[in-house]
Amino acid sequence: MKKAKWLFVTLSTALVLSACGQGTDSEEDASASAEEAETQEETEDDSDEEEADADEVEEAETDDEPVNDEEEEVEDETAVDDKTEEAEETEESDESTEGEGADSSEGEGSDGSEGEEAVVLEGVDYYFSDDQMMATYRVSTDHTVSHDEEGAREVVQTWVDGPDQGGLYGLFDGSDVTVQSVTFDGQTAYVSFSADIWELNLGSSGELMLSEQLAMLMSQFGFDQTQLLVDGEVPDYFHGHLDVSEPFTAGDASDYQDFQ
Repeated sequence: MKKAKWLFVTLSTALVLSACGQGTDSEEDASASAEEAETQEETEDDSDEEEADADEVEEAETDDEPVNDEEEEVEDETAVDDKTEEAEETEESDESTEGEGADSSEGEGSDGSEGEEAVVLEGVDYYFSDDQMMATYRVSTDHTVSHDEEGAREVVQTWVDGPDQGGLYGLFDGSDVTVQSVTFDGQTAYVSFSADIWELNLGSSGELMLSEQLAMLMSQFGFDQTQLLVDGEVPDYFHGHLDVSEPFTAGDASDYQDFQ
């Protein structure tokens, strides 16, 4: 009977111990499973966080790309503007240079023209005899001509055409004489008349007046020596009275009275 109780007690103890062992294992298994689940969740959370961070970084990079593009566009526009400004400045500089060049050329041409126009003989004096051919008078005028050969030819032609004042007489009155040319050479003025001059009938005193008056006209252009020509040639004598083969010399203007 005691053996049976002892056996019973032993079996009960074994069962109890077995049950305790299984419970411990189950709890340990459960605890391990819980820890594994928690670890897995943490791992998944970490993965989610990493993915979220990666998405944020990617979004940030995506957001940055337009900014970079905008910056590049701004830089490109700035570069274009700079080039445009440089081109405009260069063009303005060229225009300014051309403008200055153009202004300088015009100024020089204008100065040259003004200089030529400034060389004139103002207030020409003409010399005519009285209507009795007794004396030569000086007639002052406001006539202005160029101080050159053409101006001198114009003065001689006016003299040939005769005076406007009454009481004076032109030595070429009624003739068709024309002044062909006036040429300056050295200290001498060469005055060529048409061959009509041979038709004049002045006498010796009239011929002398002609040479004196002509010489006084040319002296206003700075030539004290005057050579008379007919058709461009030097004659020996003028109507057989006056030797005109050599230049004749002008007198002094103060020797002639002003005609009143």
